Amino acid sequence: MVTALHGDGNLQAVTVRNLNTGEERREEADALIVCTGLSPSVGYLEELGIALNNRGYIIVDQDCQTNVPGVLAAGDITGAVARLATAVGQGVTAAHTAHRYVRDIQLRSAPARP
Repeated sequence: MVTALHGDGNLQAVTVRNLNTGEERREEADALIVCTGLSPSVGYLEELGIALNNRGYIIVDQDCQTNVPGVLAAGDITGAVARLATAVGQGVTAAHTAHRYVRDIQLRSAPARP
């Protein structure tokens, strides 16, 4: 659960609490998307260049990637059927995609081995 936001006019980090252990940790972040209700409220995402469909949902591919590199979306915000199982499945897919994305960046920036 997010318990605090940190930054100087722009978000730089969030504090999150593990609800099972009570442990808190600070995580770097430059964006926070809060989703409530049944209708998407994502107009600001369009301003960032994230493609939306005609119903206002974020367009993603089979790996939950949007048209903006490194930006992923999962669950109800993609227009998927509002079911927990779908959101969980897409969340797992998005997590794997994010891992591959970061790994690929790290591999490209790693010094060549002799």
